[in-house]
Amino acid sequence: MTQAASQSAMPYVGIASFLKAPICSDLNQLAADVGVIGMPFDEGTMNRPGTRFGPRALREQSSLYEQFVPGEGYYDIELRETILRGVSLADCGDVPIQPLSLQANHERMTNAIKTILGRGALPVAVGGDHSITYPVVKGYADVGEIGIIQIDTHADVFTFYESDLTHGSPMINIARNCPNVTKFVQIGMRGLMLGEQDYTDSIERGNVIITSDEVRRQGIDWVLSQIPEMNYYLTFDIDSMDPSVAPGAGTPEPGGLLHWQAKELLRGIAKKGKIVGFDLVEVNPLYDPAGLTALLGTRLIIDFLGAIFQERAAAV
Repeated sequence: MTQAASQSAMPYVGIASFLKAPICSDLNQLAADVGVIGMPFDEGTMNRPGTRFGPRALREQSSLYEQFVPGEGYYDIELRETILRGVSLADCGDVPIQPLSLQANHERMTNAIKTILGRGALPVAVGGDHSITYPVVKGYADVGEIGIIQIDTHADVFTFYESDLTHGSPMINIARNCPNVTKFVQIGMRGLMLGEQDYTDSIERGNVIITSDEVRRQGIDWVLSQIPEMNYYLTFDIDSMDPSVAPGAGTPEPGGLLHWQAKELLRGIAKKGKIVGFDLVEVNPLYDPAGLTALLGTRLIIDFLGAIFQERAAAV
């Protein structure tokens, strides 16, 4: 840690931007490698509301890592290397969500992503419930063909509600309405909420579905071998993690991943092709007063950003 970092404000002092990064209040003026934007929306929730407070909780817990100094990065002792060296990051605030304005809120999310991409930054969307992923991915309509990697408990292909815009349907909406998305890889599936026909239909469309149990039994290297190489957008639902480490999830389910598994997955995924952006969703601080779920979510974002920019540097 440099002298500048050691003399900076303590985690509990100052404005809790993500990683205490500079705040960008005008997306059209964004000048950073990474733009983190909050999407405090949970009107797609089918059971436990509260994920609208996820972005704020992640920012607060990220203050633990406030020793991040732009350009210097973090030394990850487990990797024996420094990650995010030379990478600049800005906190772009939140999409201005208005209650019961579904179409307008979705348009704001899509336009925010388009603007961040237009500024040459990597968008990191922080939810909010999983319904945000559909309008976010619509913002990538002009980036060419991409695949979706979804690390999640649930397949999110429900179509039996009066509204198909819930947090249980973003993947089917993307499949139907985003023609540049041509591949889905779903990792961590478990529980009792995926119908047999939904599973069969997805496999017949050429998608890859890997259960949480297969991650444990077959190992991370096997999982990565099932992922074809192409450009990807990644969506990470925190309920993919085991409730013992992520109790504050929108729809928790026993038998999930642990941090070391998720970290290895994310580092391997970064090698599968260009990552055009990612989101982390379903952090619900109302069910985790200790803040451990948000802390875990913060760490996963750091882990993945480190892997993404490590691969970019290696490709130069």
